[in-house]
Amino acid sequence: MSTLTTSLSDFFTEATIILTNAQEHSEIAAALDAFGYDAATLQEGQALLDAARNLYDAQIKEYGEQHAATQAFAEASQQADKVYAAHRRLAKIAFKNDSQRKTDSHLNERKPEAFNPWYEQARHFYTALLADTDAQAQLALQSNAGIYPSGSGAGRASHVPENHARKRERRSPGSHPKA
Repeated sequence: MSTLTTSLSDFFTEATIILTNAQEHSEIAAALDAFGYDAATLQEGQALLDAARNLYDAQIKEYGEQHAATQAFAEASQQADKVYAAHRRLAKIAFKNDSQRKTDSHLNERKPEAFNPWYEQARHFYTALLADTDAQAQLALQSNAGIYPSGSGAGRASHVPENHARKRERRSPGSHPKA
């Protein structure tokens, strides 16, 4: 089997030109017929080329669909991570003196970057919260107190001490407190 040294797109273009010329020009058809490539064989080659081109086009379309699905998944994952991060921050505040709930909700662990471990941690977090009505009540109290309402992260400044807010204002943009 020979190896293709050009792109498939270029191959299809060149093969189409070759078959078209062989079928439309009598002197080329006569020369090819001498080697056993008659009109029926050229038609068979054209049919194979058309079938290969259709498969190639279908594959390109499927790659596009796969890319779109991957992009949609990435966007949904980012949105889920934002909500999960806001809920974790709220839970860390609500359960700051409850080591058992922090352990049960995996709040003592870092939030993983890779999707599968992140998913397992988030699933465990929400499963533990759904099973614990007292924990839900504590989170509702924290949320109603103006800390991260609706899990959006809005209102974060409402729980920042005033002197800490002033320190942040004094820092120049881009400066790091430990720099």
